[in-house]
Amino acid sequence: MKSLLLTNVEFVSDKEGDSILIENGRIISIGWEEVLKYRAQATAKVINCKGFFAIPGLTDSHVHLLSYGLYKSRLDLSNAASIEDIKKTIAEKVKRLGPGKWIIGRGWDQEKLLEKRMPNRWDLDEVAPANPVLLYRVCGHVAVVNSYALKIAGIDDEAKPPLEDYLGREDGRVNGVLYEKAIELVEKKVGKPSIREAIEAIVDVLEEAASYGLVELHAMSVDEYEYRVLSFMSKMDMLKLRIKAYLELNVENANCGRQGEKLEICGFKVLADGSFGARTAYLRAPYSDALNVRGKLLVDLDKLTAIFEYARGKRGKIAVHAIG
Repeated sequence: MKSLLLTNVEFVSDKEGDSILIENGRIISIGWEEVLKYRAQATAKVINCKGFFAIPGLTDSHVHLLSYGLYKSRLDLSNAASIEDIKKTIAEKVKRLGPGKWIIGRGWDQEKLLEKRMPNRWDLDEVAPANPVLLYRVCGHVAVVNSYALKIAGIDDEAKPPLEDYLGREDGRVNGVLYEKAIELVEKKVGKPSIREAIEAIVDVLEEAASYGLVELHAMSVDEYEYRVLSFMSKMDMLKLRIKAYLELNVENANCGRQGEKLEICGFKVLADGSFGARTAYLRAPYSDALNVRGKLLVDLDKLTAIFEYARGKRGKIAVHAIG
């Protein structure tokens, strides 16, 4: 049995004291140092907290574990002030990778760009004609790809509904700006990381989260692959924090409930619409700066009702993304 005694610590409690006694990861007593020292094991580790304040462990109720872990090793475009900045960053990556390799990034925001518009396929083609490029907007609900990536994904100017509804166009041509479901066509061509890469990415996220005082993460939109990785990590006792997962609806053979000490499958995540920045959040009236746009309704009432019935049968909860 592992014991830990925290002394000289401030906390909010209905009990008086200056120390906290922990055994096997659980608080068993709060009180004065002199008293708790007698209760603690002789081998207990004692930490003088030097008057710092102790609070309960924090929970982040919305994270994307694997995608964030992978994002940390990809192009960060959050500081791009112009499309030229984005092009420069891509050009540098092309030099390091060579032709044919995927270039993936995230973080651009057209509202912050000098040009006040979204980048398009032709912008990216100028600096990466021989590499497929996929760049997500900061919200993740819209992305821009180059001509190479469009070709790989089988997207061209002849696209018909429903795909047509999720493609940006200029002068009748597909301009490389993809919304919501269209992004998935490109993502499928990118493929998944190896099991080792996925585990390393998730471990990195858990370590960062723990450094902020987080003890529990709610993992959203967990797909089949990420679910398998998390299940493996749970069985191998590799999850340092508690994970409450909300799965995509197409995950097979997944039962809601606890799956080990640190992993719990709580239910399912549903995307009802998109985001304001992408102009895909579904509104009652058109956007003030795009009078022919009301956003994208990704599931109608009948489908949403069916999803709720499905979740009830699985004894799971539903988390609905609804911005508009």
